[in-house]
Amino acid sequence: ITWGVWTSPAAQKKALGICTIFGVGLLFVGLTGLVGMMQVGSGEAYAEAREIEDRMYEYRVQAGEVRPDGHKRVGEHPETEDDLEELDMPGH
Repeated sequence: ITWGVWTSPAAQKKALGICTIFGVGLLFVGLTGLVGMMQVGSGEAYAEAREIEDRMYEYRVQAGEVRPDGHKRVGEHPETEDDLEELDMPGH
């Protein structure tokens, strides 16, 4: 290689080591995120997280920070034209 940041063989060897360590770190972060998602994504922990999320959403709606938006909530899909008008959404 005659251009770039690491042009000498010694610099390329150092860069390989640094990038390998960085890649292993990213692998660790990704796998721990996946394991955490799997643990919270089911069972009692999932139900507890959903309950907390619902309470936070209701509080923010009551405080006027967010508008009620059923189409973005699990299990709250607007099914009638009245529901759509209440959300200020155009009909289908």
